[in-house]
Amino acid sequence: MAYFAVIEDGVVINTILAETLEIAETVTTKTCVEFEPIAGSAGIGWGYNGTNFISPTPVTVEAAFIANEPKSIPQADPTAILGAISK
Repeated sequence: MAYFAVIEDGVVINTILAETLEIAETVTTKTCVEFEPIAGSAGIGWGYNGTNFISPTPVTVEAAFIANEPKSIPQADPTAILGAISK
């Protein structure tokens, strides 16, 4: 058995365990590349340039915070609402 990275458009979209490369590619209908499952070798989200796996750019805490920052919601003017009710 061997570990294979399933590649689509130059990105690892899955990792599988299969007997051979032929079986891995038949089952997934994708390009597969054998790799050693050790830290820093390859994984979902990694790039593949046809020769080497490329680790994804790490997301900083600050970037993650900014991406998830709540958007401000415009508040209604309470005096306008009260004025409309009293008419």
